[in-house]
Amino acid sequence: MRRLRVIAFFIFATLVPLSGQPDPTERVSHLPEANPYRAVALRWLSLPESDREVLSNWLSPDASKENASAPLDASHQVIARALANDLAAASKIGASQSELWPPKQDPKNPDNPFHLLIPDVGAMLDLARITTKVADTSPAADAIPLYAATARFGRDIRSGATLIQGLTGVAIEGIASAGTARRLTAFSPQELELLSSTWRQLPQPAGIEHALQSERNVFFIPLLERIILPGLLALQAEGIDTLDASSGSAVSPALKNLRLSGLIDADGEQLIHLENIATGHSFSVTNKRSAEGVKLIRFDAKSGRAWMRINGTPAVLDLQSKQFVSARDDIARLRKFLGEDLGNEPPSKTPEWVRRALAHPDGPEGYAIDLIEEYDRRMAEQVLSAQQSKKPQPVTPAPSTDPLLAMIMPTISQVARTLNAASLQPTLLEAAIRHRLGQSGATPPDPWGLKGSAETTAPFAFEKTPDGGFLLRSAYENRSGEPYTYKFGAPDAGVQRKPSSAQ
Repeated sequence: MRRLRVIAFFIFATLVPLSGQPDPTERVSHLPEANPYRAVALRWLSLPESDREVLSNWLSPDASKENASAPLDASHQVIARALANDLAAASKIGASQSELWPPKQDPKNPDNPFHLLIPDVGAMLDLARITTKVADTSPAADAIPLYAATARFGRDIRSGATLIQGLTGVAIEGIASAGTARRLTAFSPQELELLSSTWRQLPQPAGIEHALQSERNVFFIPLLERIILPGLLALQAEGIDTLDASSGSAVSPALKNLRLSGLIDADGEQLIHLENIATGHSFSVTNKRSAEGVKLIRFDAKSGRAWMRINGTPAVLDLQSKQFVSARDDIARLRKFLGEDLGNEPPSKTPEWVRRALAHPDGPEGYAIDLIEEYDRRMAEQVLSAQQSKKPQPVTPAPSTDPLLAMIMPTISQVARTLNAASLQPTLLEAAIRHRLGQSGATPPDPWGLKGSAETTAPFAFEKTPDGGFLLRSAYENRSGEPYTYKFGAPDAGVQRKPSSAQ
């Protein structure tokens, strides 16, 4: 599937309709109170639906409707400006710590990281667009701090623990950058210097390493520990054919009274102490010594499971609830993940990667170790490819690629290339300011452009446009394989998807 989750989540979150929301503040209420943007978002989402609809139409006018581009009335202008000023005030405090942007667990599926809820994306984008649009109609002295506040807002969101938050932050800073770019030719020299100094004072955003480590630690590792490994270990205990079972099995009556009362994992020995709550009788078993028909195969603190055999029958002890659970519950969870969680039909036959995992010389645990190593190796390869200015030609994945990774691992090279391109925007803005001031010799160079055979950087390519604006072009190629191009001083200022031909 090459995991479309990130893009699908982004589209869904930004297109959530205003109507049908019983309590829209739930979209951001999970953020900690220490995050100053939380209060601003709550203020926006607490407005009457009619007011939010007016402002939303103002942000994205429908050209097919009468008065589509009509200005806001006085009362809604007051609301918009108050929200913009609130965002600017929040940006002065900032929220650059990852813990201030936690994703929200799905209460119906808390163990599955694919079900993390990130419902605040649309609201955050709305606030950025409101603030930027207020700045668009403000005098330069008021507009520049609002543009900078929006950019700071985007950089703070990039501190979040998910790729989608990183991409949202990039989009928000892009909204602010486009606002400044549209007005660049209208700013006076003094205002241009103010814009330059204000932008230089913004804190640096979280980089690619943060985004990719977060992806690994928030999605991949929990998925492996909570769903894949427990499911494989249960299949090992119950038999591979049980993956096709349509329902779980009940816990036997003999196990319902047994409870975990203690465990030890030290010096190569694992010990489980069990107590019968009906009789008060207790006993211990280890991975080397059985007792009363109970044999401990192993336990794993990360997955929260202990795998045992009781009178020859496989059994699973949940270390959190301290009760025995059906091994087939873990199998059913794995089957559900392979089906609806990945947007597929439930597998009609046992996938090859499952057979490979169970046949691993070191069992499912050995397979999991190899999977992590393969994930890290492919992550490093894709990041390295994004560090080249030229977009690599697509290649067919190597036959050795694990089929499970092919389903769940995002196309990191695409994300890394997007983040690299976005990091060019502040440098491009400074270069554009120097061009406007007639200081082309003082423009910062293109960090991706090499001049001749020497390892020295070349300037951004400069090109005037017929509408009075100008283009700056980097040697770095975007996801489409085109040079990253930015336009300044025109209504359509911002990232240009295709470079304009010279006039």
